[in-house]
Amino acid sequence: MEFHVYSSRELIVSGNDRRGFVLKNNIMLYFLSYIISFPLLSLIFFLNLIPFDYLFYFFLLVIVEHFSLELYRVLTALSRNLSASIVLFVKSAFWFVLAAPLFFYSKTFHSLHFILGFWLLGGFLACCYGLYELRDLVGLSLRAQIDKDWIRQGLKKTSLFYFSTIFVVLMLSADRFLVNYFGGIIQVAPYVVFIGVANAMISLVEAGVFVFYYPKLVAAVFEVRFFDFQNLYKKMSAQAVLSFFAFSILSAFFTIFAFRYLGKAVYLNSKMMFFLVLLSSFFKVLSMIPQYALTALKRDNWIATINFISVVLFFLIVFGLGFWIEEMSVPVALVVVYFFQWFTKQKACQACLSFRYKSLAGEIK
Repeated sequence: MEFHVYSSRELIVSGNDRRGFVLKNNIMLYFLSYIISFPLLSLIFFLNLIPFDYLFYFFLLVIVEHFSLELYRVLTALSRNLSASIVLFVKSAFWFVLAAPLFFYSKTFHSLHFILGFWLLGGFLACCYGLYELRDLVGLSLRAQIDKDWIRQGLKKTSLFYFSTIFVVLMLSADRFLVNYFGGIIQVAPYVVFIGVANAMISLVEAGVFVFYYPKLVAAVFEVRFFDFQNLYKKMSAQAVLSFFAFSILSAFFTIFAFRYLGKAVYLNSKMMFFLVLLSSFFKVLSMIPQYALTALKRDNWIATINFISVVLFFLIVFGLGFWIEEMSVPVALVVVYFFQWFTKQKACQACLSFRYKSLAGEIK
Protein backbone atom coordinates (compact mmCIF):
# COMPACT_ATOMS: atom_id res chain seq x y z
CA MET A 1 0.00 0.00 0.00
CA GLU A 2 3.09 2.22 -0.31
CA PHE A 3 2.74 3.02 3.41
CA HIS A 4 6.54 3.07 3.67
CA VAL A 5 6.55 6.45 1.86
CA TYR A 6 4.80 7.90 4.92
CA SER A 7 6.40 5.82 7.68
CA SER A 8 10.00 6.17 6.43
CA ARG A 9 9.85 9.96 6.75
CA GLU A 10 8.48 9.53 10.27
CA LEU A 11 11.34 7.19 11.18
CA ILE A 12 14.01 9.57 9.88
CA VAL A 13 12.88 12.57 11.92
CA SER A 14 11.85 10.71 15.12
CA GLY A 15 13.68 9.69 18.27
CA ASN A 16 14.07 6.05 19.38
CA ASP A 17 10.81 5.90 21.39
CA ARG A 18 8.82 7.27 18.48
CA ARG A 19 10.57 4.88 16.09
CA GLY A 20 9.35 1.94 18.17
CA PHE A 21 5.83 3.32 17.81
CA VAL A 22 6.19 3.65 14.02
CA LEU A 23 7.56 0.12 13.70
CA LYS A 24 4.76 -1.46 15.78
CA ASN A 25 2.01 0.37 13.87
CA ASN A 26 3.63 -0.64 10.58
CA ILE A 27 3.59 -4.30 11.63
CA MET A 28 -0.06 -4.05 12.71
CA LEU A 29 -1.07 -2.55 9.37
CA TYR A 30 0.76 -5.25 7.40
CA PHE A 31 -0.73 -7.99 9.58
CA LEU A 32 -4.23 -6.69 8.82
CA SER A 33 -3.39 -6.44 5.11
CA TYR A 34 -2.36 -10.11 5.12
CA ILE A 35 -5.69 -11.11 6.70
CA ILE A 36 -7.52 -9.30 3.89
CA SER A 37 -5.28 -10.21 0.96
CA PHE A 38 -4.38 -13.85 1.61
CA PRO A 39 -7.93 -15.22 1.06
CA LEU A 40 -8.06 -13.27 -2.20
CA LEU A 41 -4.62 -14.51 -3.27
CA SER A 42 -5.68 -18.09 -2.59
CA LEU A 43 -8.09 -17.77 -5.54
CA ILE A 44 -4.99 -18.06 -7.77
CA PHE A 45 -4.81 -21.72 -6.76
CA PHE A 46 -8.53 -22.48 -6.68
CA LEU A 47 -8.82 -21.10 -10.23
CA ASN A 48 -5.90 -23.34 -11.28
CA LEU A 49 -3.74 -20.40 -12.38
CA ILE A 50 -0.93 -21.90 -10.31
CA PRO A 51 -0.83 -25.58 -9.23
CA PHE A 52 -1.54 -26.34 -5.56
CA ASP A 53 1.97 -27.84 -5.34
CA TYR A 54 3.35 -24.31 -5.07
CA LEU A 55 0.90 -22.91 -2.49
CA PHE A 56 3.39 -23.34 0.37
CA TYR A 57 6.18 -21.56 -1.53
CA PHE A 58 3.88 -18.82 -2.77
CA PHE A 59 2.56 -17.57 0.57
CA LEU A 60 5.89 -17.92 2.38
CA LEU A 61 7.64 -16.03 -0.42
CA VAL A 62 5.04 -13.26 -0.26
CA ILE A 63 5.76 -12.89 3.47
CA VAL A 64 9.58 -13.07 3.41
CA GLU A 65 9.90 -10.90 0.30
CA HIS A 66 7.67 -8.22 1.76
CA PHE A 67 9.10 -8.43 5.27
CA SER A 68 12.73 -8.30 4.09
CA LEU A 69 11.89 -5.34 1.83
CA GLU A 70 10.33 -3.47 4.76
CA LEU A 71 13.37 -4.24 6.92
CA TYR A 72 15.56 -2.84 4.14
CA ARG A 73 13.43 0.34 4.08
CA VAL A 74 13.57 0.75 7.87
CA LEU A 75 17.36 0.30 7.94
CA THR A 76 17.66 2.82 5.09
CA ALA A 77 15.53 5.35 6.97
CA LEU A 78 17.75 4.91 10.05
CA SER A 79 20.90 5.50 7.93
CA ARG A 80 22.18 1.99 8.69
CA ASN A 81 23.23 1.82 5.09
CA LEU A 82 25.64 -1.12 5.20
CA SER A 83 23.07 -3.28 7.01
CA ALA A 84 20.37 -2.25 4.51
CA SER A 85 22.63 -3.17 1.58
CA ILE A 86 23.40 -6.57 3.14
CA VAL A 87 19.67 -7.30 3.55
CA LEU A 88 19.07 -6.35 -0.09
CA PHE A 89 21.99 -8.50 -1.28
CA VAL A 90 21.00 -11.56 0.76
CA LYS A 91 17.35 -11.45 -0.31
CA SER A 92 18.10 -10.71 -3.97
CA ALA A 93 21.36 -12.42 -4.91
CA PHE A 94 22.98 -14.47 -2.14
CA TRP A 95 20.63 -17.44 -2.57
CA PHE A 96 21.46 -17.50 -6.28
CA VAL A 97 25.19 -17.59 -5.49
CA LEU A 98 24.52 -20.70 -3.41
CA ALA A 99 22.12 -22.33 -5.87
CA ALA A 100 23.95 -21.72 -9.18
CA PRO A 101 26.91 -24.13 -8.61
CA LEU A 102 24.52 -26.94 -7.60
CA PHE A 103 22.31 -26.22 -10.60
CA PHE A 104 25.23 -26.57 -13.01
CA TYR A 105 26.73 -29.51 -11.10
CA SER A 106 23.84 -31.91 -11.60
CA LYS A 107 20.52 -32.13 -13.44
CA THR A 108 19.06 -33.46 -10.18
CA PHE A 109 18.71 -29.81 -9.11
CA HIS A 110 16.91 -28.75 -12.32
CA SER A 111 13.51 -28.25 -10.68
CA LEU A 112 11.32 -25.33 -9.76
CA HIS A 113 11.06 -26.63 -6.19
CA PHE A 114 14.85 -26.36 -5.88
CA ILE A 115 14.90 -22.75 -7.12
CA LEU A 116 11.93 -21.67 -5.00
CA GLY A 117 13.46 -23.37 -1.95
CA PHE A 118 16.72 -21.42 -2.26
CA TRP A 119 14.82 -18.20 -2.98
CA LEU A 120 12.84 -18.77 0.22
CA LEU A 121 16.08 -19.46 2.11
CA GLY A 122 17.56 -16.16 0.90
CA GLY A 123 14.50 -14.20 2.02
CA PHE A 124 14.43 -15.96 5.40
CA LEU A 125 18.13 -15.23 6.07
CA ALA A 126 17.62 -11.57 5.06
CA CYS A 127 14.73 -11.30 7.54
CA CYS A 128 16.79 -12.87 10.35
CA TYR A 129 19.72 -10.53 9.74
CA GLY A 130 17.47 -7.45 9.46
CA LEU A 131 15.70 -8.27 12.73
CA TYR A 132 19.05 -8.79 14.46
CA GLU A 133 20.20 -5.34 13.29
CA LEU A 134 16.93 -3.80 14.55
CA ARG A 135 16.82 -5.70 17.86
CA ASP A 136 16.91 -2.40 19.83
CA LEU A 137 13.85 -1.07 17.98
CA VAL A 138 12.00 -4.37 18.24
CA GLY A 139 12.21 -4.12 22.04
CA LEU A 140 10.89 -0.55 21.98
CA SER A 141 8.06 -1.45 19.64
CA LEU A 142 6.73 -4.10 22.06
CA ARG A 143 5.95 -1.34 24.59
CA ALA A 144 4.44 1.07 22.03
CA GLN A 145 0.72 1.68 21.56
CA ILE A 146 -1.40 1.06 18.47
CA ASP A 147 -2.70 4.34 17.00
CA LYS A 148 -5.46 3.79 14.44
CA ASP A 149 -5.65 7.51 13.64
CA TRP A 150 -1.96 7.61 12.74
CA ILE A 151 -2.36 4.61 10.44
CA ARG A 152 -5.50 6.12 8.87
CA GLN A 153 -3.69 9.42 8.27
CA GLY A 154 -0.79 7.62 6.60
CA LEU A 155 -3.09 5.61 4.33
CA LYS A 156 -4.91 8.78 3.33
CA LYS A 157 -1.66 10.52 2.42
CA THR A 158 -0.32 7.59 0.37
CA SER A 159 -3.59 6.50 -1.31
CA LEU A 160 -3.01 8.34 -4.60
CA PHE A 161 0.63 7.22 -4.62
CA TYR A 162 -0.56 3.63 -4.13
CA PHE A 163 -2.94 3.70 -7.10
CA SER A 164 -0.30 5.28 -9.33
CA THR A 165 2.10 2.49 -8.32
CA ILE A 166 -0.51 -0.11 -9.34
CA PHE A 167 -0.62 1.54 -12.78
CA VAL A 168 3.18 1.49 -13.06
CA VAL A 169 3.27 -2.19 -12.06
CA LEU A 170 0.62 -2.83 -14.73
CA MET A 171 2.87 -1.18 -17.32
CA LEU A 172 5.92 -3.20 -16.21
CA SER A 173 3.93 -6.44 -16.34
CA ALA A 174 2.10 -5.78 -19.62
CA ASP A 175 5.36 -5.05 -21.47
CA ARG A 176 6.17 -8.80 -21.81
CA PHE A 177 2.71 -9.55 -23.21
CA LEU A 178 3.01 -6.63 -25.63
CA VAL A 179 6.40 -7.85 -26.89
CA ASN A 180 4.77 -11.25 -27.44
CA TYR A 181 1.74 -9.68 -29.17
CA PHE A 182 3.73 -7.56 -31.63
CA GLY A 183 6.91 -9.62 -32.07
CA GLY A 184 6.06 -13.20 -31.13
CA ILE A 185 7.06 -15.41 -28.22
CA ILE A 186 10.64 -15.79 -29.53
CA GLN A 187 11.31 -12.09 -28.79
CA VAL A 188 10.15 -12.30 -25.18
CA ALA A 189 13.24 -14.19 -23.95
CA PRO A 190 15.86 -11.56 -24.93
CA TYR A 191 13.58 -8.74 -23.74
CA VAL A 192 13.19 -10.34 -20.29
CA VAL A 193 16.97 -10.86 -20.07
CA PHE A 194 17.64 -7.22 -21.02
CA ILE A 195 15.10 -5.91 -18.50
CA GLY A 196 16.66 -8.15 -15.86
CA VAL A 197 20.13 -6.73 -16.55
CA ALA A 198 18.76 -3.16 -16.48
CA ASN A 199 16.89 -3.73 -13.20
CA ALA A 200 20.03 -5.20 -11.64
CA MET A 201 21.99 -2.05 -12.53
CA ILE A 202 19.23 0.19 -11.15
CA SER A 203 19.22 -1.85 -7.92
CA LEU A 204 22.99 -1.36 -7.60
CA VAL A 205 22.64 2.40 -8.02
CA GLU A 206 19.79 2.42 -5.50
CA ALA A 207 21.75 0.40 -2.93
CA GLY A 208 25.02 2.26 -3.58
CA VAL A 209 23.81 5.87 -3.89
CA PHE A 210 20.15 6.60 -3.10
CA VAL A 211 20.11 4.59 0.12
CA PHE A 212 22.82 6.90 1.53
CA TYR A 213 21.31 10.23 0.47
CA TYR A 214 17.56 9.84 0.98
CA PRO A 215 17.60 10.00 4.83
CA LYS A 216 19.85 13.06 4.65
CA LEU A 217 17.45 14.77 2.23
CA VAL A 218 14.46 14.12 4.53
CA ALA A 219 16.41 15.41 7.56
CA ALA A 220 17.44 18.55 5.65
CA VAL A 221 13.79 19.30 4.80
CA PHE A 222 12.64 18.61 8.38
CA GLU A 223 15.31 20.96 9.77
CA VAL A 224 14.61 23.59 7.08
CA ARG A 225 18.13 23.40 5.62
CA PHE A 226 17.24 23.84 1.96
CA PHE A 227 20.69 25.01 0.89
CA ASP A 228 22.14 21.80 2.33
CA PHE A 229 19.31 19.96 0.58
CA GLN A 230 20.40 21.38 -2.76
CA ASN A 231 24.04 20.42 -2.18
CA LEU A 232 23.01 16.88 -1.24
CA TYR A 233 20.81 16.73 -4.33
CA LYS A 234 23.71 17.73 -6.61
CA LYS A 235 26.06 15.15 -5.05
CA MET A 236 23.42 12.42 -5.29
CA SER A 237 22.78 13.28 -8.96
CA ALA A 238 26.47 13.15 -9.89
CA GLN A 239 27.12 9.88 -8.06
CA ALA A 240 23.99 8.21 -9.48
CA VAL A 241 24.89 9.11 -13.07
CA LEU A 242 28.55 8.10 -12.73
CA SER A 243 27.63 4.83 -11.02
CA PHE A 244 25.11 3.96 -13.71
CA PHE A 245 27.60 4.65 -16.50
CA ALA A 246 30.16 2.40 -14.83
CA PHE A 247 27.65 -0.41 -14.35
CA SER A 248 26.22 -0.04 -17.88
CA ILE A 249 29.66 -0.27 -19.53
CA LEU A 250 30.44 -3.44 -17.59
CA SER A 251 27.02 -4.96 -18.21
CA ALA A 252 27.11 -4.15 -21.94
CA PHE A 253 30.51 -5.82 -22.28
CA PHE A 254 29.59 -8.97 -20.34
CA THR A 255 26.10 -9.25 -21.86
CA ILE A 256 27.38 -9.08 -25.45
CA PHE A 257 30.14 -11.55 -24.53
CA ALA A 258 27.51 -13.90 -23.07
CA PHE A 259 25.41 -13.66 -26.26
CA ARG A 260 28.36 -14.67 -28.38
CA TYR A 261 29.20 -17.52 -26.02
CA LEU A 262 25.63 -18.83 -26.14
CA GLY A 263 25.59 -18.45 -29.92
CA LYS A 264 21.81 -18.02 -30.07
CA ALA A 265 20.72 -15.90 -33.02
CA VAL A 266 17.73 -14.42 -31.19
CA TYR A 267 20.07 -12.71 -28.69
CA LEU A 268 22.73 -11.71 -31.23
CA ASN A 269 20.06 -10.13 -33.45
CA SER A 270 18.52 -8.14 -30.59
CA LYS A 271 21.38 -5.76 -29.85
CA MET A 272 19.30 -2.71 -30.76
CA MET A 273 16.64 -3.78 -28.25
CA PHE A 274 19.34 -4.18 -25.60
CA PHE A 275 20.71 -0.68 -26.13
CA LEU A 276 17.21 0.83 -26.12
CA VAL A 277 16.46 -0.92 -22.80
CA LEU A 278 19.81 0.36 -21.50
CA LEU A 279 18.90 3.90 -22.58
CA SER A 280 15.48 3.64 -20.95
CA SER A 281 17.08 2.47 -17.69
CA PHE A 282 19.44 5.47 -17.82
CA PHE A 283 16.46 7.83 -17.99
CA LYS A 284 14.80 5.81 -15.23
CA VAL A 285 17.79 6.41 -12.96
CA LEU A 286 17.68 10.11 -13.88
CA SER A 287 13.96 10.21 -13.01
CA MET A 288 14.63 8.57 -9.64
CA ILE A 289 16.88 11.47 -8.60
CA PRO A 290 14.12 14.14 -8.51
CA GLN A 291 11.63 11.50 -7.30
CA TYR A 292 13.65 10.93 -4.12
CA ALA A 293 13.86 14.70 -3.68
CA LEU A 294 10.10 15.16 -4.19
CA THR A 295 9.39 12.34 -1.73
CA ALA A 296 11.60 14.03 0.85
CA LEU A 297 9.69 17.28 0.16
CA LYS A 298 6.38 15.42 0.72
CA ARG A 299 5.18 15.95 -2.83
CA ASP A 300 3.81 12.41 -3.19
CA ASN A 301 0.77 13.57 -5.17
CA TRP A 302 2.97 15.23 -7.78
CA ILE A 303 4.87 11.97 -8.29
CA ALA A 304 1.60 10.02 -8.49
CA THR A 305 0.16 12.36 -11.13
CA ILE A 306 3.27 12.09 -13.30
CA ASN A 307 3.21 8.29 -12.97
CA PHE A 308 -0.45 8.15 -14.06
CA ILE A 309 0.32 10.20 -17.17
CA SER A 310 3.41 8.08 -17.89
CA VAL A 311 1.43 4.83 -18.01
CA VAL A 312 -1.14 6.31 -20.41
CA LEU A 313 1.71 7.62 -22.57
CA PHE A 314 3.34 4.16 -22.60
CA PHE A 315 0.27 2.38 -23.99
CA LEU A 316 -0.40 5.13 -26.54
CA ILE A 317 3.15 4.85 -27.92
CA VAL A 318 3.18 1.03 -27.99
CA PHE A 319 -0.13 0.72 -29.81
CA GLY A 320 0.70 3.72 -32.02
CA LEU A 321 4.02 2.25 -33.21
CA GLY A 322 3.54 -1.48 -32.64
CA PHE A 323 2.12 -2.26 -36.08
CA TRP A 324 5.11 -0.55 -37.74
CA ILE A 325 8.15 -1.43 -35.64
CA GLU A 326 6.59 -4.44 -33.86
CA GLU A 327 8.32 -5.53 -30.60
CA MET A 328 10.70 -2.56 -30.73
CA SER A 329 7.76 -0.31 -29.87
CA VAL A 330 7.97 -1.47 -26.24
CA PRO A 331 11.59 -0.38 -25.49
CA VAL A 332 11.01 2.81 -27.54
CA ALA A 333 7.97 3.56 -25.37
CA LEU A 334 10.03 2.94 -22.20
CA VAL A 335 12.67 5.40 -23.40
CA VAL A 336 10.05 8.11 -24.03
CA VAL A 337 8.18 7.41 -20.77
CA TYR A 338 11.24 7.54 -18.53
CA PHE A 339 12.52 10.64 -20.32
CA PHE A 340 9.11 12.22 -19.67
CA GLN A 341 9.27 11.21 -16.01
CA TRP A 342 12.76 12.63 -15.59
CA PHE A 343 11.91 15.92 -17.32
CA THR A 344 8.62 16.53 -15.48
CA LYS A 345 9.87 15.43 -12.04
CA GLN A 346 12.97 17.56 -12.47
CA LYS A 347 10.81 20.60 -13.30
CA ALA A 348 8.50 19.84 -10.38
CA CYS A 349 11.47 19.57 -8.03
CA GLN A 350 12.90 22.90 -9.24
CA ALA A 351 9.53 24.60 -8.80
CA CYS A 352 9.13 23.18 -5.31
CA LEU A 353 12.62 24.25 -4.22
CA SER A 354 12.12 27.72 -5.67
CA PHE A 355 8.93 28.09 -3.64
CA ARG A 356 10.67 26.82 -0.51
CA TYR A 357 13.53 29.29 -0.90
CA LYS A 358 11.10 32.20 -1.29
CA SER A 359 9.08 31.02 1.70
CA LEU A 360 12.23 30.64 3.82
CA ALA A 361 13.52 34.06 2.73
CA GLY A 362 10.18 35.60 3.73
CA GLU A 363 10.31 33.98 7.17
CA ILE A 364 13.87 35.24 7.75
CA LYS A 365 12.96 38.73 6.58
